[in-house]
Amino acid sequence: MSALMCCGMYTGASADLKTIAGKQVEAESAFSTKQEKSVTENTQAATSDTAEENTQAATSDTAEESTQEGGTSGTEETGTTDRPSEPETGAPVVNSETVQEPQKSANGYLVTWTQEGLKAVYRGKTVKNTYLAVQKRNDSFEVVTPKTKKAKIYHFNKKGIGKQYRGKKVIQIRFQNKSYRYYVNNGKLGSGWVKKKSAKYYYTRGKKVTGWKKINKKYYYFSRKKGQKGKLAVNRIIYGKKPYYVDSSGVRVTSTDIQLAVNYVTKHTDKKLSASRKLSSCYYYLCTHFSYQRFYGIPVASSLPGYEIYMLSHGRGNCFRYATSFAYIAKVLGYDSRVAVGSISALAGGMTPHGWTEVKVNGYWYICDPDMQAESHGVDSYMKTEYTYSYRHACSRRYEIKVKNGKVDWR
Repeated sequence: MSALMCCGMYTGASADLKTIAGKQVEAESAFSTKQEKSVTENTQAATSDTAEENTQAATSDTAEESTQEGGTSGTEETGTTDRPSEPETGAPVVNSETVQEPQKSANGYLVTWTQEGLKAVYRGKTVKNTYLAVQKRNDSFEVVTPKTKKAKIYHFNKKGIGKQYRGKKVIQIRFQNKSYRYYVNNGKLGSGWVKKKSAKYYYTRGKKVTGWKKINKKYYYFSRKKGQKGKLAVNRIIYGKKPYYVDSSGVRVTSTDIQLAVNYVTKHTDKKLSASRKLSSCYYYLCTHFSYQRFYGIPVASSLPGYEIYMLSHGRGNCFRYATSFAYIAKVLGYDSRVAVGSISALAGGMTPHGWTEVKVNGYWYICDPDMQAESHGVDSYMKTEYTYSYRHACSRRYEIKVKNGKVDWR
């Protein structure tokens, strides 16, 4: 029984050993399979890395050969521009597109400098066919308002190239979305006289002057009226707290004889009337409100201012003083005028010394005789021709009044 038990035990043990051996074989087989799979994966990875390295090397070699053969073709394909090297002199080589590093925009503008000139971009658009005020600060340029001190005016042409404007005229300068009209002289806001057709203007730092302006010790008046703003006033009365006459050159005249005539016109007429209406009103007032006073002597050019001063100051005078006073009145109202010295038919017969005024209207000279109008109330002597004037007359000398540069001249 013992032998059988031993035999049985041995048989069981043998079976167990077989089972264990079988499991060990299976484990070794699985391990071997796993190793083969790992080797395969490593081989594939190595092959992939090798191929990638070869591809990169080939690409690098190809790019290097392309660069050596084609210069900057690689840069041109990528859309970038390499910064040029500096010459031996130390001055940088300027690229035709730009030589400045990108900078922040000011007032909406980005300005760069090139060999050709300035280039400006406003809100993503290149500035063309435009005048801009540009100020240089350190090594950069900035678009500023035209009134900015030390700013210079640049013209950007149809290609967008900006160069300093060297002309002398009134131009439109743009800043952002607005345009401003300025007089520019050699790249800066100019000051001085500007003539446009028959009109004259005066500019101070690029802008028109209006009202009274003292220039070289003389006063001028520039219109404030819409449509005539800044236009120099000439040969007329300027109304104000104190009215003045400005002559043919625009200069304010302050001499006593001229100022008396101005005061007479402003006192006896409404400033809203036309020049012709004012002239007519002044004539008839002179005839009806001033009296005759006899004087002897024939006038000469130098004596005429004194004749007018006496008449308008005292309210009386003879024919020569009437004539001279009305000539002054016509002059400050903008008319060419003169005094005729001669003779007229006398009531007792024959001829007697006499003087009258002649006023030029629309290219023709007309006789105005305030003395005869005052003496002969039934006969009109205003604006008559040589043929419609009621009296026989003869002229021996004429003196015309000229006022220029503030001075009165009878000739």
